[in-house]
Amino acid sequence: MTVVCQEELKTFLATIFDIDEKYVLPKQWNWYNPQSVLAIGEKPLTWVAYKIKSNDPITPNWEVKESEIVNNVTVWKRYLASYNIARIELQFIGTRAEEYANSIQFFPERQDVIDELQDCEGVIMRSDFKVYPTDYIQEGLNSVLSFNTNFKIEWTKKQLVNQEIAQGIETIGGSINEFGL
Repeated sequence: MTVVCQEELKTFLATIFDIDEKYVLPKQWNWYNPQSVLAIGEKPLTWVAYKIKSNDPITPNWEVKESEIVNNVTVWKRYLASYNIARIELQFIGTRAEEYANSIQFFPERQDVIDELQDCEGVIMRSDFKVYPTDYIQEGLNSVLSFNTNFKIEWTKKQLVNQEIAQGIETIGGSINEFGL
């Protein structure tokens, strides 16, 4: 994971839980439920819904310089960086839901989790790792029990700040239409 964002979190969770990415879904009420829309043989045993509840900077920005060799020339890149805390909410549904939710408490020591977070210099923060069941309503099907938990990732966010200045629209042959006229 290079940054903690919704799309990278999806890939991270699919890897850690060894679940096909199509069964790792954003936690939204209008999203499909794979247990209700798929044919009998295609339904997952367990799927997970996720949401980054917040992604808060916790330190002032600082400057980072990194070098890269391009055509035998050292090129320096200048970044601004800050530590951030991402608060993540998970909801597991299916036969292994409770097992998966309870496994979050072991994330800080799991080598695969540590390896996946290396690119963003991230770590799972110690927290209470509370697991709580709720009813999950399945679009006209019987409700099922889901298991919910939260965890936090402290990570380093970097923003490249020595980009080229963007060209104005007039220099790339465009035109401006005021008010869509």
